[in-house]
Amino acid sequence: NGDRALVAVAERLGELSGDDGIVARFGGEEFVYVGVVDAASAPAAYLEALRAAIAAIALDVDGGTLSLTASIGATLNPGVDLDDMLARADAAVYAAKAQGRNRVELR
Repeated sequence: NGDRALVAVAERLGELSGDDGIVARFGGEEFVYVGVVDAASAPAAYLEALRAAIAAIALDVDGGTLSLTASIGATLNPGVDLDDMLARADAAVYAAKAQGRNRVELR
């Protein structure tokens, strides 16, 4: 069931990001999206839409339904290098989880 959930999330993220960036699995149950977000396009709203799209996934599992949630962390202030940006986004994910999960946290 965990593999099905990961596939479903990856497919949904791929659909929503289109050709605007790269989505990749980044650890056990984490994904990373690297792309350019136009400041005028309301990045927080875009990330919230991603979170809601993941929460809308319902998998049929053993006669029941498995619902998914997502804690999304992001940096809108690019660092000097990719490692710095990933570290900022990772800290934001942990902050989102600490504040109740299933939310977006920007750093």
